[in-house]
Amino acid sequence: MTRAARPNLYFTGILRRKYAQLKGLAGDLLSDQAKVARDMEHVGAVLLMFDPAADLNAIPAIRPYRGQRRRWSRDAMKILREANQPLTAVELAQRVIMLRGVAEDDTRTRASIVCGLHAVLGRLERHGLVVGAGKPKRWSIN
Repeated sequence: MTRAARPNLYFTGILRRKYAQLKGLAGDLLSDQAKVARDMEHVGAVLLMFDPAADLNAIPAIRPYRGQRRRWSRDAMKILREANQPLTAVELAQRVIMLRGVAEDDTRTRASIVCGLHAVLGRLERHGLVVGAGKPKRWSIN
């Protein structure tokens, strides 16, 4: 279909995407359900004004992306600056847990912090900011 045949093609595409995002938010438990329902109704009405043949039920939902990233690099650098000796990632994770006030018996969060610190420290080592030596690696500021 050409642009001349459907002059509002770009605009209706944007409205479809917004409607799909709102549809995804409607299933999200963290969002304000009443506001999302009102917004979906309004966007749907505008979409039908520009494309009366649009089937709103056929538009698939786009789930909202909520990044689970936590920022351990600043905490890790702060702890490494204050430490008098090189630290392993597990020792560093224990100090980050104490600094952040996370429950110490939460093994899932602890594992997430340790894995995140391995990735962060490897990246910082490639940039030349930290040095890792030995097995297991003991990290220190360069």
